[in-house]
Order: sequence, then structure tokens, then C-alpha cells
Amino acid sequence: MGSIRPFNIKRTAEELADKFPDLFGDKFEDNKKKLEKMMPDVSKRTINMVAGYITRYSVKKKQKAKREIEENSAS
Repeated sequence: MGSIRPFNIKRTAEELADKFPDLFGDKFEDNKKKLEKMMPDVSKRTINMVAGYITRYSVKKKQKAKREIEENSAS
């Protein structure tokens, strides 16, 4: 079972990941440090939740892109 995140965490993470695709990657610690600089007045717990979801979101996007390439090359 996965963890359930509030909608505002998901929305914020997806917006940031889509707006800055080169800035965020699949490393949680790197994403967390970048978020701490971008949003200094946000709580540590919220930063961690957003960074975690950005990490998961970027991994999921990479897997989806890889799967689509494999499906197109197989066809």
C-alpha cells in the first residue's frame, strides 16, 4: 500500500515538476535542498512531502516515457 498525500501536496509538486523539469530529478535529497531554497517559509514536513512526491512523480514520468518508447519500437 502506498501513502496517501493531500491534494495540495500533489498539486504543488506536479506544478513545480512540470514548470522546472530540469531542476528536479529522482533524488529526494537534491529535490529537498532545492525546495528549501525556493520556499524558505514552508514547514520542514511540507517540504519533505512535496520533495517526496516530486521524486515519485519524476520516476513515474520516466518509466512512462520508457514504456511508450518500447511499445512504439515493438509496433
